[in-house]
Amino acid sequence: MADTKIKENLTLLDTISILSYRTGMVLMAISLIGLALQQLYYPVWYKHGLVWIALSVFLLAANLHIYNKNFRYILVTIAWAGVWLVSLSFIISGLVVAHLSLAALLICCAGVSYKESICFSLTLLKVNPLLFIALFYCVVFSLPLWAAIFAILSAILTAYMIYKKLRMPLHYDLGARNKYQN
Repeated sequence: MADTKIKENLTLLDTISILSYRTGMVLMAISLIGLALQQLYYPVWYKHGLVWIALSVFLLAANLHIYNKNFRYILVTIAWAGVWLVSLSFIISGLVVAHLSLAALLICCAGVSYKESICFSLTLLKVNPLLFIALFYCVVFSLPLWAAIFAILSAILTAYMIYKKLRMPLHYDLGARNKYQN
Protein backbone atom coordinates (compact mmCIF):
# COMPACT_ATOMS: atom_id res chain seq x y z
CA MET A 1 0.00 0.00 0.00
CA ALA A 2 1.21 3.45 -0.77
CA ASP A 3 3.51 5.26 1.55
CA THR A 4 5.20 8.10 -0.29
CA LYS A 5 7.55 8.87 2.61
CA ILE A 6 9.26 5.48 2.47
CA LYS A 7 11.48 4.30 -0.36
CA GLU A 8 12.10 0.57 -0.17
CA ASN A 9 14.73 -1.03 -2.36
CA LEU A 10 12.76 -3.00 -4.93
CA THR A 11 13.75 -6.53 -5.81
CA LEU A 12 13.17 -7.94 -9.28
CA LEU A 13 10.05 -9.70 -7.98
CA ASP A 14 8.75 -6.42 -6.52
CA THR A 15 9.24 -4.67 -9.84
CA ILE A 16 7.50 -7.45 -11.76
CA SER A 17 4.64 -7.44 -9.25
CA ILE A 18 4.13 -3.68 -9.47
CA LEU A 19 4.32 -3.66 -13.26
CA SER A 20 1.83 -6.56 -13.44
CA TYR A 21 -0.53 -4.67 -11.13
CA ARG A 22 -0.32 -1.57 -13.31
CA THR A 23 -0.82 -3.70 -16.43
CA GLY A 24 -3.98 -5.08 -14.81
CA MET A 25 -5.22 -1.51 -14.39
CA VAL A 26 -4.65 -0.76 -18.07
CA LEU A 27 -6.41 -3.98 -19.08
CA MET A 28 -9.30 -3.09 -16.77
CA ALA A 29 -9.88 0.21 -18.59
CA ILE A 30 -9.62 -1.48 -22.00
CA SER A 31 -11.94 -4.32 -20.98
CA LEU A 32 -14.51 -1.86 -19.64
CA ILE A 33 -14.54 -0.13 -23.03
CA GLY A 34 -14.87 -3.55 -24.65
CA LEU A 35 -17.77 -4.38 -22.36
CA ALA A 36 -19.44 -1.08 -23.27
CA LEU A 37 -19.11 -1.82 -26.98
CA GLN A 38 -20.39 -5.32 -26.48
CA GLN A 39 -23.40 -3.99 -24.56
CA LEU A 40 -24.19 -1.63 -27.43
CA TYR A 41 -23.84 -4.13 -30.26
CA TYR A 42 -24.38 -7.59 -28.77
CA PRO A 43 -25.76 -7.19 -25.23
CA VAL A 44 -27.04 -10.67 -24.43
CA TRP A 45 -23.88 -12.77 -24.68
CA TYR A 46 -21.07 -10.88 -23.06
CA LYS A 47 -19.15 -13.91 -21.81
CA HIS A 48 -16.19 -13.30 -24.11
CA GLY A 49 -15.79 -9.79 -22.72
CA LEU A 50 -15.67 -11.29 -19.25
CA VAL A 51 -12.44 -13.08 -20.14
CA TRP A 52 -10.63 -9.74 -20.49
CA ILE A 53 -12.10 -8.39 -17.27
CA ALA A 54 -11.08 -11.64 -15.56
CA LEU A 55 -7.52 -11.31 -16.88
CA SER A 56 -7.26 -7.73 -15.59
CA VAL A 57 -8.70 -8.68 -12.20
CA PHE A 58 -6.36 -11.66 -12.01
CA LEU A 59 -3.36 -9.37 -12.53
CA LEU A 60 -4.69 -6.87 -9.99
CA ALA A 61 -5.50 -9.42 -7.30
CA ALA A 62 -2.36 -11.50 -7.77
CA ASN A 63 -0.22 -8.43 -7.17
CA LEU A 64 -2.30 -6.56 -4.61
CA HIS A 65 -0.34 -4.52 -2.09
CA ILE A 66 -2.60 -3.97 0.90
CA TYR A 67 -1.27 -3.93 4.45
CA ASN A 68 -4.40 -5.40 6.06
CA LYS A 69 -4.46 -9.14 5.39
CA ASN A 70 -8.24 -9.38 5.89
CA PHE A 71 -9.02 -6.94 3.08
CA ARG A 72 -6.33 -8.49 0.91
CA TYR A 73 -7.78 -11.97 1.50
CA ILE A 74 -11.33 -10.83 0.70
CA LEU A 75 -10.38 -9.09 -2.54
CA VAL A 76 -8.15 -11.93 -3.74
CA THR A 77 -10.77 -14.56 -2.90
CA ILE A 78 -13.51 -12.64 -4.71
CA ALA A 79 -11.20 -12.25 -7.69
CA TRP A 80 -10.48 -15.97 -7.82
CA ALA A 81 -14.17 -16.75 -7.49
CA GLY A 82 -14.89 -14.39 -10.38
CA VAL A 83 -12.22 -15.98 -12.58
CA TRP A 84 -13.53 -19.47 -11.72
CA LEU A 85 -17.11 -18.39 -12.49
CA VAL A 86 -16.04 -17.00 -15.88
CA SER A 87 -14.64 -20.39 -16.82
CA LEU A 88 -17.77 -22.07 -15.51
CA SER A 89 -19.98 -19.71 -17.54
CA PHE A 90 -18.56 -21.18 -20.75
CA ILE A 91 -19.58 -24.67 -19.67
CA ILE A 92 -23.07 -23.85 -18.39
CA SER A 93 -25.65 -22.31 -20.69
CA GLY A 94 -27.58 -19.27 -19.57
CA LEU A 95 -26.52 -16.02 -18.00
CA VAL A 96 -26.82 -16.62 -14.26
CA VAL A 97 -23.22 -17.76 -13.83
CA ALA A 98 -22.01 -15.01 -16.18
CA HIS A 99 -23.85 -12.45 -14.05
CA LEU A 100 -22.32 -13.90 -10.87
CA SER A 101 -18.85 -13.77 -12.39
CA LEU A 102 -19.38 -10.17 -13.49
CA ALA A 103 -20.49 -9.29 -9.95
CA ALA A 104 -17.41 -10.88 -8.39
CA LEU A 105 -15.03 -9.26 -10.87
CA LEU A 106 -16.61 -5.83 -10.46
CA ILE A 107 -16.45 -6.13 -6.66
CA CYS A 108 -12.70 -6.67 -6.95
CA CYS A 109 -12.39 -3.73 -9.38
CA ALA A 110 -14.38 -1.58 -6.97
CA GLY A 111 -12.14 -2.60 -4.09
CA VAL A 112 -9.02 -1.70 -6.06
CA SER A 113 -10.49 1.66 -7.07
CA TYR A 114 -11.43 2.42 -3.49
CA LYS A 115 -7.97 1.34 -2.27
CA GLU A 116 -6.29 3.63 -4.78
CA SER A 117 -8.57 6.52 -3.82
CA ILE A 118 -7.45 6.19 -0.19
CA CYS A 119 -3.77 5.47 -0.86
CA PHE A 120 -3.12 8.36 -3.18
CA SER A 121 -5.89 10.80 -2.14
CA LEU A 122 -7.71 10.49 -5.46
CA THR A 123 -11.14 11.43 -4.14
CA LEU A 124 -12.81 11.21 -7.53
CA LEU A 125 -12.16 7.44 -7.60
CA LYS A 126 -14.60 6.89 -4.75
CA VAL A 127 -17.35 7.23 -7.37
CA ASN A 128 -16.05 4.26 -9.36
CA PRO A 129 -17.51 1.55 -7.05
CA LEU A 130 -20.93 3.16 -7.46
CA LEU A 131 -20.51 3.14 -11.23
CA PHE A 132 -19.59 -0.56 -11.07
CA ILE A 133 -22.79 -1.27 -9.11
CA ALA A 134 -24.87 0.65 -11.65
CA LEU A 135 -23.11 -1.15 -14.51
CA PHE A 136 -23.84 -4.54 -12.98
CA TYR A 137 -27.53 -3.82 -12.46
CA CYS A 138 -27.91 -2.44 -15.98
CA VAL A 139 -26.34 -5.59 -17.43
CA VAL A 140 -28.50 -7.88 -15.29
CA PHE A 141 -31.73 -6.01 -16.07
CA SER A 142 -30.92 -5.75 -19.80
CA LEU A 143 -30.42 -2.02 -20.10
CA PRO A 144 -27.57 -2.10 -22.62
CA LEU A 145 -27.38 1.63 -23.37
CA TRP A 146 -27.14 2.53 -19.70
CA ALA A 147 -24.71 -0.32 -19.07
CA ALA A 148 -22.50 1.05 -21.86
CA ILE A 149 -22.67 4.56 -20.39
CA PHE A 150 -21.68 3.36 -16.92
CA ALA A 151 -18.91 1.15 -18.35
CA ILE A 152 -17.47 4.09 -20.29
CA LEU A 153 -17.65 6.37 -17.25
CA SER A 154 -15.89 3.69 -15.20
CA ALA A 155 -13.27 3.31 -17.92
CA ILE A 156 -12.66 7.07 -17.86
CA LEU A 157 -12.19 7.07 -14.08
CA THR A 158 -9.97 4.02 -14.34
CA ALA A 159 -7.92 5.79 -17.03
CA TYR A 160 -7.58 8.75 -14.66
CA MET A 161 -6.33 6.34 -11.98
CA ILE A 162 -3.87 4.84 -14.48
CA TYR A 163 -2.62 8.27 -15.50
CA LYS A 164 -1.97 9.22 -11.88
CA LYS A 165 -0.46 5.83 -11.09
CA LEU A 166 1.94 5.77 -14.04
CA ARG A 167 3.33 9.16 -13.07
CA MET A 168 4.37 7.80 -9.66
CA PRO A 169 7.62 5.96 -8.96
CA LEU A 170 7.32 2.20 -8.57
CA HIS A 171 8.29 2.21 -4.89
CA TYR A 172 5.11 4.16 -4.04
CA ASP A 173 3.08 1.03 -4.79
CA LEU A 174 4.94 -1.13 -2.30
CA GLY A 175 5.10 1.14 0.72
CA ALA A 176 6.75 -0.10 3.91
CA ARG A 177 7.43 -3.84 3.97
CA ASN A 178 7.20 -4.03 7.75
CA LYS A 179 3.55 -2.86 7.76
CA TYR A 180 2.23 -5.87 5.82
CA GLN A 181 0.37 -8.42 7.91
CA ASN A 182 1.25 -12.06 7.24
